[in-house]
Amino acid sequence: MLIVLTCFAFGVLTGIVLRNKPWLLGAASRLSDWLVCFLLFVLGVTIGVKSEVFENLASLGLESLLLTLGAILGSILAVFPVYVLIFRDRYEK
Repeated sequence: MLIVLTCFAFGVLTGIVLRNKPWLLGAASRLSDWLVCFLLFVLGVTIGVKSEVFENLASLGLESLLLTLGAILGSILAVFPVYVLIFRDRYEK
């Protein structure tokens, strides 16, 4: 966990130093999009390799689906007020 927090802090400090370079921000945004896609791909491969996930899929059932949908809905409901607060000027026009 310390490694993750250190990497995050280093990234924040680097962003502060390079904040006046708009071309770099665009490149960093594109790079982070590709890295997130790569991490999701690796996660999918890791899950696909484990046969016990698919063997137990039927036993997970409706309860797991409802928990997942509830988590997604709860996340959306929790984030929306914050989004409106941050981007208030878009809603006032």
